[in-house]
Amino acid sequence: MGDLTHALISLASAEKGRARSRASLRDATTTVAEAILDRLRTGDTVTVSEAGSPALKAVYRAGRIRWQVSQWANWDEGNWQWSDPEVTLLRNDAALIDVRERNIDSRSNILRVVGSRIILDDGHAFAGQDDEDDEGPEGHLATDAERLAFAAEAPAVLAAFTALLDSEDRAFADAAQTVAKLTPR
Repeated sequence: MGDLTHALISLASAEKGRARSRASLRDATTTVAEAILDRLRTGDTVTVSEAGSPALKAVYRAGRIRWQVSQWANWDEGNWQWSDPEVTLLRNDAALIDVRERNIDSRSNILRVVGSRIILDDGHAFAGQDDEDDEGPEGHLATDAERLAFAAEAPAVLAAFTALLDSEDRAFADAAQTVAKLTPR
């Protein structure tokens, strides 16, 4: 019986350690994703090789998402609406930052997050819940596996976004200089 008790105590200890490490991973990846997102414009996109599979590519972008919200505690299938869009850092179709806590709509109504659906909002005309065909592609919150991949890919993601911003900086500066030469004095 003592061996079984020891094994159960070991299992409980391992479970607590995993839960702590999982929470640390979520916090760390959210912090890094927020720091990256703070420097981007909506739509900025880079592609990097996936960690462990260089032939596969992961697309990172500053993209808008919407999710299901309701003013009512007892919501049902017909008693919800899509949130206002919020920008997050996406890895493929996975939101690395859970922006759903920002649940106040444009009319200053406090809204509860309901359901688990997330829609990627690419800026097209958004009809909302009444037009199922015009909602946009499905997304989801990043899984632990996707967060582990982001942790491994983060240096490449930072380098790719830095290169993108440097390239745009040069292009804008060159264009401004060209136009400035055309300005009458």
